[in-house]
Amino acid sequence: MSEVIDLVNPDERSGETPALCQTPTATDIVQVIDLARQLRSLGSIVGAPGTGKTSALLWYKENRPGVHYALMNPAQSTMTGMLTLVCQSLGIMCPPCCRDMHDAIRRWAEWSLAPERVLLIDEAQHLNDQCLDELRCIYDQTGLPLVFSGNESLRDRFNGARAAAFAQLTSRIVPRLDLKAPTAADVRVLARHAGAHEPKALAYLEKWIGGTAGLRQVASFLSLGRKVAGSGDIRLSHLKQAVAAITGAAR
Repeated sequence: MSEVIDLVNPDERSGETPALCQTPTATDIVQVIDLARQLRSLGSIVGAPGTGKTSALLWYKENRPGVHYALMNPAQSTMTGMLTLVCQSLGIMCPPCCRDMHDAIRRWAEWSLAPERVLLIDEAQHLNDQCLDELRCIYDQTGLPLVFSGNESLRDRFNGARAAAFAQLTSRIVPRLDLKAPTAADVRVLARHAGAHEPKALAYLEKWIGGTAGLRQVASFLSLGRKVAGSGDIRLSHLKQAVAAITGAAR
């Protein structure tokens, strides 16, 4: 799947559409969502932080019709919180109780469902088992394609020893993407998009993709490296200055 990284501060572009960089990982992500929509199925995108999952999902939402995006969080991991976020993402009023919210979502899907509709559930690892099963029920009743995105703990729930407890859910997940870590190819595409072409600079950046920050940190180095370099090519010396400023130590 592909990751889309915004390397430019929108304020610096006077309202222009942000420059987007499609990495190989981001392309894979887009393909999984496309396939889930075509098959009218459930899909999953799981992997380590910094692989570009959220950036790709947000890009997809802004550049494809009929896409709804719900970002889960620990504060709203209950059934009420989850259904409220889904209702908000669909643009429908939130009834006062879970049963009524379920019915409202079902009615919305039945009346407005079109082939291109899809609901993206980001940070799905925050949801408890009951919430995941509720989303499975919504899918069963409406046929609304759903794509779950989350970290490694979500992978373990879908594929590990607990998978049997999610048999009804996991059996319906057809397109799956497992992202172990950002790739060197992702870094090279990201770097060249930002204006870093020096082989030593590319090799230097590739050393950072094994960390927990992944491409997010690489994008920060490139963003500051661009400011140091000015309008010219971002070279190794510029990146080392950026890394020292951001991390407090050279590498």
